[in-house]
Amino acid sequence: VLFRSISNFIAVILVFLTSIIYGIGGQIDYQTSITMAAGSVPGVFWGSKLCVKISEKKLKLIITFIILIATTMMIFNNSGH
Repeated sequence: VLFRSISNFIAVILVFLTSIIYGIGGQIDYQTSITMAAGSVPGVFWGSKLCVKISEKKLKLIITFIILIATTMMIFNNSGH
């Protein structure tokens, strides 16, 4: 449990520092940032709960499925550009 808390703390620090660097350079899309942050909060909460309850094999399948869906969406959304 302590390791997970330290990992989360380190992740927050890295995201914060990266945000400051990109913000200083004027390279932040605020609408996308807010949308991603809003999705991250419940995603981390539910993901950490599921990680404990689901077997590693099932978790890998779920993540692979999500990545495939995201990849497919990205391909078809960018096909007109």
